[in-house]
Amino acid sequence: MTWQTYSWFVLGGGALCLAEAAAIGALLLERARRRAEAGGLSSTLVHELSQPLTAILANAQAASRLLERDPPDLAEVRQCLIEIVESDKHAAGVLHRLRSTGSSSTLVN
Repeated sequence: MTWQTYSWFVLGGGALCLAEAAAIGALLLERARRRAEAGGLSSTLVHELSQPLTAILANAQAASRLLERDPPDLAEVRQCLIEIVESDKHAAGVLHRLRSTGSSSTLVN
């Protein structure tokens, strides 16, 4: 007699627990998705900024070596400086797009 009296309460409580577990699972999946997205954004930033920063360093080192020559190769130094400026503009563009959109999908151009 007791089961018949309270069965709806027990079943309702069980259903409520299942619904809460499903909601918690959905929240955990969303949290994992956001972390993965943030990781993807970090990877994109590292990739997009490493290339121009490496180019800037390489060109600055090359220009320094060219200036040590006797006589210095000023035309080549000038080209290194032009490439440094271009690489800097590329890195600044990546940062500008990041600030304006906040999305990794528009970082690469």
